[in-house]
Order: sequence, then C-alpha cells, then structure tokens
Amino acid sequence: MCDECKKYFCVKHFDQHRQQLSTKFDVEIVRTHDELLDQISRVNQPNTSGSRLFGEIDRWETETYEKVHKAAEKARHQLTQLLTEGKDTLKKDFGIMTKEIRNRRKELNFDENDIERLQQKLNQIEILVNRLVRSTETNAAIVTNDQINWNRVIYVESNHARMGK
Repeated sequence: MCDECKKYFCVKHFDQHRQQLSTKFDVEIVRTHDELLDQISRVNQPNTSGSRLFGEIDRWETETYEKVHKAAEKARHQLTQLLTEGKDTLKKDFGIMTKEIRNRRKELNFDENDIERLQQKLNQIEILVNRLVRSTETNAAIVTNDQINWNRVIYVESNHARMGK
C-alpha cells in the first residue's frame, strides 16, 4: 500500500507507482527548486542594471551641477552689466563738465546763462547718478535651496510601486 495515496499495488505496480512519484517529484519539485535557485543566484550577482542606474544618477548630478553653475555665471554677468551700465557715460560727461567749470572759474568767464546751463547739466547728471544708485539696489531673483523640493527632483522607486499606483 502507498502511504500517500492509500492505494494498494502489487509489487510490480508498486514499483511503477514509485517511479511515477519520483518523476513527478523531479519535474514539479526539484526542477522548480533549481529554477528558483538559479534566479536567486542571478539576484545575488552584481547587478548590471544597478550599475547603469548609478551611472544615470551620476550623469544627472554632473549635468545639474553644470546647469546651476551656468545659471550662476549668467546672473553674475547680468549683475556686472547692471552695475557698470551708464557709469562710463557718466564719467565722461562729468569729466567734460568738470573741465568747463574749472576753466570758467579760473578765467572768470561765465554769466547767468552759463550758470543756468551748467545747473541743468548738474541736475541731469544727478538724475543719472540716482538711477545708477537705484540700479545697484536691484534684487536678484534667486530660488533658494529651501524652495526646491530636492526629494522630488530626483528619486528612485521600484517598478512594482509604480505599477500598483
């Protein structure tokens, strides 16, 4: 009698039954076990997709750093232009006027019209100076690190997690 199926067999058929059970065991149990063992050993081997993903993260980091660096350089250039804008013209105009004032004072060569004209020029230069002072008070629009959700800029998730959503 077979202990498992509780059937009675003669010796000849009992041996055949044992052979069938042995074959079934090999096919259903041992083969599945061996396939799982193979899959587990592949999981434990160095992961080429993991290496590829680490490489992608490294590339993203480098590219992001370069973009941030370029944005900072551009902002520095814009600020430099803003701060120097008009200064050369101001210096030139003020230099010409300074010479005229000194010459007229030295030679006592001025009248009411000269005083009024020079006063208007001084007023124009003062307006330009005030504009330049205000332009140096310009604020830069900087996105601070606190405003960036760094946890969402780059992240890793399992394919299983994405498929479940």
